[in-house]
Amino acid sequence: MIQAILQVHLEHDFWYDLPEEVKNDVEEAIKESDRGEGKTHEEVMKEYTK
Repeated sequence: MIQAILQVHLEHDFWYDLPEEVKNDVEEAIKESDRGEGKTHEEVMKEYTK
């Protein structure tokens, strides 16, 4: 019984719980990244650790 409950929990993807606006923003960010737009983690960290 417990194993079945855990399996259902593991199979549930939080993506489906996100608001549509958030999903759209994430999908747009992925497209921008695929086009080579955006910054690396290192670039962002340099900007915010000054």
